[in-house]
Amino acid sequence: MLSSLLPLALGLLGLPGLVGTARAGELVIESTVAAEVRHGDLRIAHTYGPGQVRVPDLEAGEQTFVVFRDGRPQQIVLRIPEEGEAWLRIGATGISGDHDPAAAAASNAPGAPVEGPAPRVEIRAASGDGFSVIRGEELLGRVTPEAPLVLEGLGSGVHGLQLRSLDRTIIWARGQLELQPGDRIVLHAREGRTVEAFGRAGAWQDDK
Repeated sequence: MLSSLLPLALGLLGLPGLVGTARAGELVIESTVAAEVRHGDLRIAHTYGPGQVRVPDLEAGEQTFVVFRDGRPQQIVLRIPEEGEAWLRIGATGISGDHDPAAAAASNAPGAPVEGPAPRVEIRAASGDGFSVIRGEELLGRVTPEAPLVLEGLGSGVHGLQLRSLDRTIIWARGQLELQPGDRIVLHAREGRTVEAFGRAGAWQDDK
């Protein structure tokens, strides 16, 4: 697992979006594939495979990034918080990003349970795809590119999940999702492709 990051001192040269003030947030880039991330004219990260890169001192507010996978660019706009982290997830099936201040606040709140906050799972579908998410025979919800599914009540433990077509007639993926307290897991799903998990290595295991 290799990753590289250009020297952050470049941010002091006045390049857009990189600042050295208190009103700056951090971008966490988690990738399962080789990728390059650019912000303006600056390459801020380059991964050669699965890995994670942290980019501090980004100007708070909406920022535009361009992700290159296999030489193909894809643009994404993320909101960088004044405090805390924004996430950019890069996989073979697509890219996604978010900032969840509520989760960050819960994990740092005084008096929070020792075992950590409840796990949170978000399932996202690639463009043009849609899925029904099934546990046992229970329909947990439906996922489309426009409407990811957020699951906050699964609890810690191992959950057997199936991703089926929206009419539930075709099983596209099945596997075991292991959740631990405090997990923030994002699953990227695409028809005919292996589910990609972000947030903790090994959280998702395909059924054989």
